[in-house]
Amino acid sequence: MKTSISTYQAEAEITREAGYFLRKAREIVLSKLQKLKHCQLNVLDGDNSHRFGEEHYNGELKATLVVKDQDFYLDVLFGGSIGAAESFMDGKWQTEDLTCLIRIFVINMDLLDEIEEHTSELQSHHDLVCRLL
Repeated sequence: MKTSISTYQAEAEITREAGYFLRKAREIVLSKLQKLKHCQLNVLDGDNSHRFGEEHYNGELKATLVVKDQDFYLDVLFGGSIGAAESFMDGKWQTEDLTCLIRIFVINMDLLDEIEEHTSELQSHHDLVCRLL
C-alpha cells in the first residue's frame, strides 16, 4: 500500500512540475515578445489576447498567432525557431498568414536568440527536480 501512495505522490509531483515548466515557458516567451519591433503581432491563447509590437504600427507586418496547445510555449523555449516550426507542423498553433509571421521573426531574430538563452536556465532547474524525484 505504501508503494501506491508513493506512486501517487510522485505522479502529483510530476504533474506540478510540468505545470510549473509550462507556466514559466509561457511567461518567458510572452515577456520576450514584448520587445518586437517594426510589426504588430496578436497572440490568441484561449480566452487571453496579447498584442505585441508597435502600438500604432501602420505597415504590412501584422499577424495573428493562435495557440491551440499550451505545449507550444515549451516547444519555442526549448527548441527556438526549429521548435516553433515543429510545433506548427504538429498543429499546436496556427496563423492565417504564415509568411508574414515568419517575416516578423526574421526581422526580430535577436528576440529568438534571447528566448533560446533561457533554455539552459530552465533545463538546469528541471534536471535538479528530476534528480530529487
